Amino acid sequence: MQTPLKPRPHLLFVTAAIIGFVPIFFCLAVLRAQWYGWATAVFCFALLLHLRKKPFWHGWHIALCFGGVYVVALLGLYAARPLWDVSFPAQIGSGVVRTFVGLPKEDQKLGMTLLADTGWAPPEGYELQIVL
Repeated sequence: MQTPLKPRPHLLFVTAAIIGFVPIFFCLAVLRAQWYGWATAVFCFALLLHLRKKPFWHGWHIALCFGGVYVVALLGLYAARPLWDVSFPAQIGSGVVRTFVGLPKEDQKLGMTLLADTGWAPPEGYELQIVL
């Protein structure tokens, strides 16, 4: 007769799953992927949480389930890319560059908004410019 398995902490598993799916969600964001890529990734994450509650979730089945769900999410990421005439790694690279180069521009817009709200004006003979 088999002894029942000890229940594993749910919070630890969810944290590990979130950490595992962060690269997929980040790549979806920088690619500006189609909606079905996001839907596939969310479905795979929910499926992983659902599979954990099933009785076959022990031993090597854990790695098989996690790997299978992750591969399906990666295939969804690949299929949801917006440009098919540009290679997948090049799209991710340009998306990362676009994201991090665009951050200072957004920061400057925020600075202009804050300056306008305070009523500050440049001294006479000077003008306020945004350098891009």
